[in-house]
Amino acid sequence: MKTTMMASGTAFLKAVEAQYPEEERLFDDPFSELLLSGAFKLMINFMKRRKGLDYMVRVREKSTPGVLGGILCRNRYFDDVVAAAIEEGFDTLVNLGAGYDTRALRLQDIQSLKVFEIDHPDVIQEKKRRMDQAGLKVPANLTLVSVDFDRQDLKTELEKAGYSLKDRTLFIMEGVTQYIARASFEDTLRYAALAAAGSQISFTYVIQDVFDYPEKYPEHKQLLKQFKMFKLTNLTGYSQEEMRGYLKGFGLELQEDVGADYFKTNYLKPKKRELSLMRIERVVLAEVL
Repeated sequence: MKTTMMASGTAFLKAVEAQYPEEERLFDDPFSELLLSGAFKLMINFMKRRKGLDYMVRVREKSTPGVLGGILCRNRYFDDVVAAAIEEGFDTLVNLGAGYDTRALRLQDIQSLKVFEIDHPDVIQEKKRRMDQAGLKVPANLTLVSVDFDRQDLKTELEKAGYSLKDRTLFIMEGVTQYIARASFEDTLRYAALAAAGSQISFTYVIQDVFDYPEKYPEHKQLLKQFKMFKLTNLTGYSQEEMRGYLKGFGLELQEDVGADYFKTNYLKPKKRELSLMRIERVVLAEVL
């Protein structure tokens, strides 16, 4: 249940972005809204009018400043990374912890990639149900892969589904690494590093500093409380300063490690959007050596 709720919550924030006029949007996603139900759908209906949209964004910004902006901007970043992979002639996209992601439905020319979306069996089953309910067909190039990481091996399940490490692959992990054990993430890095030369992995991470010294981040006090409320107490953080050397140990070369400043300059300012941004989450792009 917790996994499907988290998938719904992220889809909801992406659906919020779709309510803005085209010229203000950070990305176009007409599909996330179709995968919502219950209270999330009611809230989106309320936001169809600009006053409702602005009100709900203000409430969100006040309660958990930077979270909405951070999630929307990181989504745009991953869109850009996938678009670049398509342009460069990659073979495959592997989306780890995909939730109710819609890139396989909406990104231009993504049909040129084989796409594998991996998540918990509950999430995959519910996504299929919601897509069917919304009249959305699973594209021919998309394979949904159920993996219970407590009982199943990612490599085995992916290869059973038809994935080959010989493919030049882009692996993405959006909003995942803080929720899994360091050992599990490192297994994923080792596996990604076995892919064809020039393959890439892009992932978000939360900086360890916020867990060691939460008092330095008073704006995220409520967010940290919410983690405890949902019993997300064993969260994993990583060091920005050590990231390059850390990845090199797995045969990966850091290409980018970006955060709030990058998002503000490249995404918010061109659209004249005023959103606060999280200081505690960053996004990495690394390449297989």
